[in-house]
Amino acid sequence: LTDTSNTISTSLTGFVDKLAPQNLSGLFEKTKERQADRVGLFYMYIAGYDVREAPKFWLKMKTLTGDPSFQQKLSSSAMNVLQSKELKLDKSLLNQLGGRGLDALGGALLDNIYASHPLSQQRYDDISELIATYYKDTDFTKTNAGVEEFRKYVVNIR
Repeated sequence: LTDTSNTISTSLTGFVDKLAPQNLSGLFEKTKERQADRVGLFYMYIAGYDVREAPKFWLKMKTLTGDPSFQQKLSSSAMNVLQSKELKLDKSLLNQLGGRGLDALGGALLDNIYASHPLSQQRYDDISELIATYYKDTDFTKTNAGVEEFRKYVVNIR
């Protein structure tokens, strides 16, 4: 039993270390997130959408990420990722962890990913600043908020 516990502990430590923000920095740098926001706003604008709608998404995310039921859904999703065939983790180790161990591992995964991403409030502030700076003279009367397209899409996934 001690050997099994040591094997699980070593495997999990190695796995969680690989997910540490400094090891994911090439994938999820905060500056890259901000650049992605700038590019996303540009694409929205040239497609004819109202870029002023983008910050509303981040206000919604701020509310959701503070909601315990949403956090539970994220944790469940993280556990599903851990158990996916694509990740190729040793399933016997995951089974030995049990529910509480998987919860802890899923939580560590989410904590590390969130640590490397700008917070929702920061994203809201950054996008609002980009809009105020780069789109201050824009005539938004000819843009589309995309409400009808959104409703058509959402109806198909509910």
